[in-house]
Amino acid sequence: MRTMNLRTALASTVAISAIAVPSVAVAQERNFDVPAQTAVTSIPELARQADVQILVSESVVKGKRTKAVRGKMTVRQALGKLLSGTGIRVTSGDGRTFTLAGQIGPSAEGNDPEPVAVTAEADEAQSSGISEILVVGSKSQNVDIRRTEDDAQPYVVFSSEEIENSQATNLDEFLRRRLPMNTAATSASQNSESDIGLDRNNISSVNLRGLGTAQTLILVDGRRVPRQQTARIESVFTQGDLNGIPLSSIERIEVLPSTAGGIYGGGAVGGVINVIRKRNYEALDVRVSGEGAFRGGGESVRIEANGGFGFNDNRTRISASGSYAKAEPLHVDENELWRRGRNLWIKNLGYGGETILGVPLGATPNIIALPIGSDAACRAAGGSFNQCAILPNLVLDIDLGGASLNAPFTHVSEGYGGFSRGNAATAASLVSNAGSFNLDIPNNIAGRQGTLAGGFEVWSANLNIRHELKSGLDLFADVGLQSNNSRSSFGTGVANITLPAAAATNPFQQAVIVAIPVFGLAGDSKTTITSRQASAGVIAKLGSSWSAIGEYHWSDTKRDTRFPKYPILTAQSGLIAALRDGRLNPIADVENFPLNYDSYLPDVAIAQFGPSRTTQELFSLKSSGKTISLPGGRGTATLLLERREEAAKKFKDSTPNDFTGTITTEIVPERSQRVLSAYGELMFPILGEDNDIPLMREVELQVSARHDDYKTRYAVPNRYNNSTPPSEVEYRSTQIASTDYTAAVKWSPAKGLHFRASYSTGFLPASINQLVQYQNTASAGSYSFFQDPRRQNAPLSQALIIRTGGNPSLDPEESKSISLGAIVAPPWIAGFRISLDFLRIKKTREIGNIDIVSLLNNEDLFDGRITRAPITDADRALGYEGGLIEVIDASLINIARSSVKAIDIQVDYSAKTKFGLLRMYGMFTKHIDSKRQDAPTLPSTDSVGYRGGPLNWRGNFGFDFSHDNWAIYWNSQVSSSYDVRSPLYTPSLATITVQRQGSERIPSQIYHDIGFRYQLRTNKNSLWNGVTIYGGVQNIFDTKPPALATLSFIGGSSPYGDSRLRRFSFGISKHFGR
Repeated sequence: MRTMNLRTALASTVAISAIAVPSVAVAQERNFDVPAQTAVTSIPELARQADVQILVSESVVKGKRTKAVRGKMTVRQALGKLLSGTGIRVTSGDGRTFTLAGQIGPSAEGNDPEPVAVTAEADEAQSSGISEILVVGSKSQNVDIRRTEDDAQPYVVFSSEEIENSQATNLDEFLRRRLPMNTAATSASQNSESDIGLDRNNISSVNLRGLGTAQTLILVDGRRVPRQQTARIESVFTQGDLNGIPLSSIERIEVLPSTAGGIYGGGAVGGVINVIRKRNYEALDVRVSGEGAFRGGGESVRIEANGGFGFNDNRTRISASGSYAKAEPLHVDENELWRRGRNLWIKNLGYGGETILGVPLGATPNIIALPIGSDAACRAAGGSFNQCAILPNLVLDIDLGGASLNAPFTHVSEGYGGFSRGNAATAASLVSNAGSFNLDIPNNIAGRQGTLAGGFEVWSANLNIRHELKSGLDLFADVGLQSNNSRSSFGTGVANITLPAAAATNPFQQAVIVAIPVFGLAGDSKTTITSRQASAGVIAKLGSSWSAIGEYHWSDTKRDTRFPKYPILTAQSGLIAALRDGRLNPIADVENFPLNYDSYLPDVAIAQFGPSRTTQELFSLKSSGKTISLPGGRGTATLLLERREEAAKKFKDSTPNDFTGTITTEIVPERSQRVLSAYGELMFPILGEDNDIPLMREVELQVSARHDDYKTRYAVPNRYNNSTPPSEVEYRSTQIASTDYTAAVKWSPAKGLHFRASYSTGFLPASINQLVQYQNTASAGSYSFFQDPRRQNAPLSQALIIRTGGNPSLDPEESKSISLGAIVAPPWIAGFRISLDFLRIKKTREIGNIDIVSLLNNEDLFDGRITRAPITDADRALGYEGGLIEVIDASLINIARSSVKAIDIQVDYSAKTKFGLLRMYGMFTKHIDSKRQDAPTLPSTDSVGYRGGPLNWRGNFGFDFSHDNWAIYWNSQVSSSYDVRSPLYTPSLATITVQRQGSERIPSQIYHDIGFRYQLRTNKNSLWNGVTIYGGVQNIFDTKPPALATLSFIGGSSPYGDSRLRRFSFGISKHFGR
């Protein structure tokens, strides 16, 4: 057993391609068309197209994927593009034969193609296990180690080609469609199960393994994205937004869908997503693209420019990128999805049942009799009040003829202007419409003008400078700015008004409920997220095999949300009186005979939440390099010391009062969190291919440990009314620490077969809101409806101290995960790879609520949560087992636990056929279970396969095919069927949900996309040289998502579909320069 140095490696190289017609000069340009694929396939193909011989060791190319090379260029330039980011570099070449070997780090696309000599030391110091920004020759700003699909841990990696070919609008859409471990069903801008009036913003939300967005850590270039501080009541930190990052600026995305606290620290419970941005721009690339729905609506346009250049003998490099994107909202009336959910409800439940207190909205008012009671037998069987209500038939007033409608409901006809007392003919249409509702869609905010998908306007800019001060010492600076503005329709679209039998506007002898479509009380809600980042640092080479980076990174995120605030109509007593006494007539076609609400409503201003602002400062010192020599090669180590502080600045929310219109302003004081971290990651190539041990072709070990010390500073109260501020805002702090570990091993018993396993721990610290506790002194008798089991169920009639809300003594939630997997790449099937990984995450000490009844009934399980007075002799004489309760602590507690099990499958096959180059792929996740137990006294529930939970199966598959200067792409997204109920539903809610849906399950779904790319080939001096045209159709078969029964015009489709249905994309790009 020995370590192979460069001399030995080159001596044992094999020609993976040898087309020995040495006729090309090194500077001669040729046309290339080599798609992104495995290095084993791409290097021979490039050699064939260039008519040259390429020599490289099999061990160097094994498991590597190369980038696409297309266009006219020299062989050296083509090799530079092909090998960018692989760790492979040209070591020699005379124009006829080229020799490749490993290098310290990845070269950049389009960089200087001249060969650089690689020494034996450089060959050993390959980029594996070293922070990517420290790799010699790398232009990357990624401070994390470069990860691959073949690592000991089950990473998923998406290349820039995969991202750009997906036709996704933004990163949120891409990760929902292409990453099956992400259980987020739909984006915030397109929530197909939500009600009208909610804002639909263009904010990303990634939920790995269904554990929640707070447990998926988001990184950009290895650095944490600042969390957003939401406004409104919650005022909590939420996941950082990714939708401000243009897709064309992304080099790759690395995803670890598993607990990773030993590497990345707190919050990495469900997994980590690291978005690595491009820094290797050469010359200038400009791109213009757009998309829209075939039915209309949701049109968008994008303009992007990326460029870079070097000077001072290429010791100084500047790269910059900028983008602008705008999309129009998709409104309800731009497709017919709204009909299906409503029709399904009516088909299965008819007009009775649950429709009574939620009268369906129509284009004209719908009317139903007020229930006169509830059927006792029905209620005893578990039915709800709505299900069991007794509805009388409607009967017209005597002065309108007194006719019975023989039905409890009716509706107003289109064009109807109202009835006149003493004229029965004016009420005839109400009789003729008996037993039916108007189910047409109104032309208002709750109907045609409602938003299915929000509009947005996004722009970004980035500038990066890197300068070699002297050999082995680089300086860098990076600044960026993103603005993500989203808008959607918001307002009041319906008012359900009760008219007493004696009301002047009620034509019936019974009290009725009228669903009135409301017009004119709507506008746009707007959310703006602005992010700024700046970093600067120094990179120094320490000796022959170590490098270090010292960095300061600052970021700032501001979020501002504004709503056109319209009062709740049913809260306006003057308006209700006017609708009853005849000043306003609700029994009419109110679109053609509009109601003037103005004089009955308060002067209401815009509701403004924020702007809230979060800043993050980070000081870090990181070092990477080679360690001991082992039979499989030299080990690597990465070490980190870091100080990070995240501060949520003081902000205010301003909300108009629904009754008076006066502004209520609430203040949220400043909060902050300081984290001190130390981390080390070691990689040991225990055995390499060059050994004689049976079934031990390769063995690699990875271990890491990280210690995080969190200090959180928060205010009590954490929110207060500005008009009645507290006498003092008290600032408190809590401190926790956690040490977490990761251990992973990869073992290859034979060529093309690898097994891998890993064990990781992680933690999630309590959020700031979870730390703030409230204490209330309840007067005697306030809690007498609770009984004390230790005092023979006597009522709690005494005065009590009740503690609710957060708990400053909360421990962090803890997680442990294991993964077991295999990678198969048979040497007899060139270009084929399949991996299968099993994952289990177990979480303990999860933060949850415990209700007072459970505390009383299980006092021994919750030590210290109930404080009693000493038991007296009088108590004992009465048979009591405890004294009077003085304090009940019902604040948050570390009580719950959960577990997730899943299987991930990735398949990839690349081959050269006589028709062109073909790549086929697939990625699937099977969720085995996702269980949660809220308390030791409660059973656990499994949400897999239920509404709102992870699907049993989710994935996508497709192919890329290229020939000469054109290519086509196909991708299909698959999701399994799921139960229409939630496991948390009560029995009666579960029953009615199935009844109105007409089935227990929502069927499986599949959607297909197709795309193309065509590169123009012209004279190099032509304006059209370097131009690429691309486009495609998403949901090419116009498949509609399964309908969900609802009375709303929004929310009638499964969230796993896209409400834009069939849509197109197109674009053109131009490369300026060499």
